[in-house]
Amino acid sequence: MSNESRPARKGRLNLRQIEVFRAVMVTGTISGAAETLLVSQPAVSRLLSHMEQSVGFPLFERIKGRLFPTPEARRLFTEVENVYNGVQRVNTAVRDLAWNRKGQLRLACHHTVGASLVPKAIGQFHQTFPDTSLVFECVRHLKMNELVLNQQADLGVTLFPVDHPSLEAVTLCDVPMVVALPPRHPLASHRQLSPEQISEHRLLGYKQGGPFVPIIERIFATSPHPPPPIIDADTPRDACALVDAGAGIAIVDAYSAHEFVGPTLVARRIAGASPLQAIAIYKKYEPMSQAARAFLDLLSTMARKRSEETP
Repeated sequence: MSNESRPARKGRLNLRQIEVFRAVMVTGTISGAAETLLVSQPAVSRLLSHMEQSVGFPLFERIKGRLFPTPEARRLFTEVENVYNGVQRVNTAVRDLAWNRKGQLRLACHHTVGASLVPKAIGQFHQTFPDTSLVFECVRHLKMNELVLNQQADLGVTLFPVDHPSLEAVTLCDVPMVVALPPRHPLASHRQLSPEQISEHRLLGYKQGGPFVPIIERIFATSPHPPPPIIDADTPRDACALVDAGAGIAIVDAYSAHEFVGPTLVARRIAGASPLQAIAIYKKYEPMSQAARAFLDLLSTMARKRSEETP
């Protein structure tokens, strides 16, 4: 016996019967329902008959070749429409997720990249997926790891190494370390500066315990007279702002310097200084959402392009 001709248990309907019942209610005829469902008219008639046997009461009165729904059928149709609308919402949600519409993306970024590269990627992403809601937060390095681990952020972006068994890291690009200084500063005439040259001038530092402190220490590891910092800044952007205000010179990442380069600030490479790496992190053992994957692809492309353009 085929699925269409097998009667359902008393008082219960299967999805195919509900589909046929709705089609008859909407079109008003057996032929209309058959055309809508792409089946034969006898198949629709059989399913309706089995449906009435299942529910135990008539659904339609047949008068002069036409079907007229009973009051019971009209009440049942209200419930069927609720189910049908729910299915439509599910299908709409599936399409939205497939096309990254009406999804959500949560980003946690270290201040260095959160103030430059990532906002530009967000702007481009929003143009492509305008209905995706996005949460963007600049945080400390360790806080960023915590947010990703606790699934409070889909992606994290930073310039510092991440070593955790539950986090996966994707390298985006190299980011050089540079010296930010005023255009009229004596060192500005050089294209590249040695640690010894830098140590002869007023150098801004960073607060103890911050991720840039060991980086500065490595740059001056072989220098006989490493310069004592005159002011401790919180972030490279703060250091650039202090340089811009004439407080001294600072060693910063190229991304931070790039935002300030202009009439009052220039950047010079440091001889022998290893570059940092911009990386994106995500939960290793959890599948990425479509929105997160699309953003990571976009961010990777923009980071490589930005790296090529950075002088």
